[in-house]
Amino acid sequence: MKKADQIKLGGLGSNTFQPGNVLNTKTPIKAEFINLTSILADSKNRPQTKIDSALLLKHGHAYPFDESDPYVESKREFLKGLIELSNSIKNESVQEPIRVYIHGVKNRIIFGERRFLASILAGCTDIPAIIDKTRPSNLRTLQGIENLQRQGTTAYERLLWLQDLIEEQQLNVDKGIEGAIAIKNATDLSKVVSLGERQCQICMSLLKGPSDVLEAMQKGKITSIKKAERLIKITDPKKRLDAIAKVEAGATLEEVADISSNEQIQQSTSNVSNIKKPAVKKKSPGAQKRFINLGKTEKVDRVKAILIKMCNKADLKDVEWSDNASVQSAWINYLESE
Repeated sequence: MKKADQIKLGGLGSNTFQPGNVLNTKTPIKAEFINLTSILADSKNRPQTKIDSALLLKHGHAYPFDESDPYVESKREFLKGLIELSNSIKNESVQEPIRVYIHGVKNRIIFGERRFLASILAGCTDIPAIIDKTRPSNLRTLQGIENLQRQGTTAYERLLWLQDLIEEQQLNVDKGIEGAIAIKNATDLSKVVSLGERQCQICMSLLKGPSDVLEAMQKGKITSIKKAERLIKITDPKKRLDAIAKVEAGATLEEVADISSNEQIQQSTSNVSNIKKPAVKKKSPGAQKRFINLGKTEKVDRVKAILIKMCNKADLKDVEWSDNASVQSAWINYLESE
């Protein structure tokens, strides 16, 4: 990602934008006023909470919301923010140009959709814009910088954006564009977006996860990334659908975590019960061993099943089951307990 992509344009030092050179880290970028009617929003950018510019132009503050839309409340909140921004624009004009690229006879937004919509509400006829001649090869990256900082973007919209970004990066790699990265894992993704590796891992797991969870997110039944992460760990399709219904009915994250954990425990316990009992070799009488060597294992699920069966739940609340060192510590504490 180019450093310039992460820098906000602005700070022009006056209450009214003056077209001309805008500061950049390398070379000046020309900005000019363009008519609002020449601008198109990107339909793939935030599709669930998008407000239609034509309806906004026609109805203004009385925007006609579809009450059957699962995201209608998010759209109402978005409109409130637009009204506040439009009041600022009425007083001070647009201080920061939007960025667009030429799309046929129109200009499609790269970023700055809020300023565009708020300008419509403010009664403006034009807006300052930086115009790219073609669609940027890093369009989704540029949009993501703005979207990740914006409140009201849904969990599913963020996943859609990440999927588009991954595909865009691969296309750029195939074209030989400098700086493009083939995103194969969370580490690769974290190099491109402003998210930690753990968050990237969760998002990639969701994108590759069961379709019923993604479909529920799309329909607004699941609005939490953390709940969705727990749901994809439920491998039984029927139990997962039941859990999705409980989430839609208002189940908390802790309740979803319990459903997921209970299924894993049942599977682990089943695996333990299916272990073939080893033949015990008879030894001649002699001195009794003081210690028993329990050996090593990579089958953490079996250790987990034993601990959950034998220990109090409170004693295991701090165990991180994905961390072998944490599981080993819990195992030792169990063996050494009175």
